[in-house]
Amino acid sequence: MALDALARWPDSRDALDAALEASRSPHADFQRHAAGILGHFDDPAAAARIYELATSRGDSYVRATALESLGDSKGVDPSLRIRVALQILREPPTQENAPTQSAAVATLRDLDDPAVLAELAGLEFGPDDSRSRELGWLEMYLGRPREESPADSEPAAGSGRGRDTDVILVEDEPEKSLLAPPPGMLTLRCWEFPDVAGDPAKFSRLPAGTETEVKDHFERDNESWARIDENDCWVPLRFIDSPGRAPASQDAKKERIMVIRREFDLPVNDVESDVAQGLMDAGLLEVIEPGDEVIGVAITIDPADFDRVLLLARSCGLNETILDGEIYEIVADLAPLYRGHPVLDRFRRAPRVQGGETDEVIDLDIEELTDK
Repeated sequence: MALDALARWPDSRDALDAALEASRSPHADFQRHAAGILGHFDDPAAAARIYELATSRGDSYVRATALESLGDSKGVDPSLRIRVALQILREPPTQENAPTQSAAVATLRDLDDPAVLAELAGLEFGPDDSRSRELGWLEMYLGRPREESPADSEPAAGSGRGRDTDVILVEDEPEKSLLAPPPGMLTLRCWEFPDVAGDPAKFSRLPAGTETEVKDHFERDNESWARIDENDCWVPLRFIDSPGRAPASQDAKKERIMVIRREFDLPVNDVESDVAQGLMDAGLLEVIEPGDEVIGVAITIDPADFDRVLLLARSCGLNETILDGEIYEIVADLAPLYRGHPVLDRFRRAPRVQGGETDEVIDLDIEELTDK
């Protein structure tokens, strides 16, 4: 907090010296905060130190903060920021420098210079690396059709565009992306905030292949997050595929032909209940995504195995919990296969009433009803 407060005195040599000293501290947190405020000082020494931090092979979050801080420094030309960002992207990709390279992609998006496209040729990341999707979005954004107008011809560095333009290719035509859960999973958790699970009753899991629009982007610790319009929630960026690509879990859908599998989130107390533990012991319920307050689970059942269908039906209580609701939906889908079994009667859905060919209400005046 003290380091951040130094930015209030951009003309003070003492404040600058303190920030420069903190930027050389062995503590990465001190370096990161120092890198964040050095951009507020007009002294060339501040810009030089920011450049040194961004191009060094030190802590990745310090480098990412320094790269962003270059944009705040008045003495730094946008072309220098482009050169530094490209230099970072050309580094061999490692887990350690992932935040720095993600910050480099964000910098090039903010500068919005289509000439950068030629410099991106040849850059590649692994297919499961979130940086690969970030780079793909950057290339599509920079290569989007541009209308010739005074507003569009202004230099991007002074446009003041924010993160909301990260994935907007053409005005009123937001990019649609596909959700791609990890292999073997059919759904993806919908987080209320980055790394903060919401109420499972409000933030239900989303199926693979769901088409969505990315509304915002956020960097947290070692994970990049995206806010999507579906349920207005957050998902890890690595689970979002570019348009036109098949979802990573496409093959998992084939399971539905032979078995019924339903994935959903439960509060930790529900998972620890006797009902849930009994289903786990029977092999019907499994944990697919651990958590402190919310746990992802799945029910898998063979429709032809009546004994297990019966066990699932008898486990469905009347407490109106999320688990009860999921069990009810599964057994209700299976109940028509086992007509004549009274234990499944409460799961049989009422037949849908077919509407007439007219919306006119017919009023029948019945004066007396007898058993004759």
